Amino acid sequence: MPREDTKNNLQYKIAVLGEKEAVLGFYAVGLKVFVVENEKEAVDKLAKIKGQNDIGILFITEYFYNILKEELREIEGQVLPAVVVIPDHTGSKEIGMRKMKGVIEKAVGSDILSR
Repeated sequence: MPREDTKNNLQYKIAVLGEKEAVLGFYAVGLKVFVVENEKEAVDKLAKIKGQNDIGILFITEYFYNILKEELREIEGQVLPAVVVIPDHTGSKEIGMRKMKGVIEKAVGSDILSR
């Protein structure tokens, strides 16, 4: 269920950007899916996502996160959308976990996720 912003009367949606094999399943649960096959398509779709004010969370595959790092810095400095890195169809490269550890360490002052 989308989160509501009662002040602006918006319902925030979840978007997913990545290669077909990794993101198509998200379509079945009602998320906005942006299938991309190359860097140009990814840059174009990310620009489209940036232009929408109703995206609360952006899931992006590790592969395209690496490609779009520079373009994503602008988004990551904002409150919304929250950018969450997910594994691609080849498996996890631990990028999302490293990113999450950095955010948590910054917030609480220590690495509480160490094993």
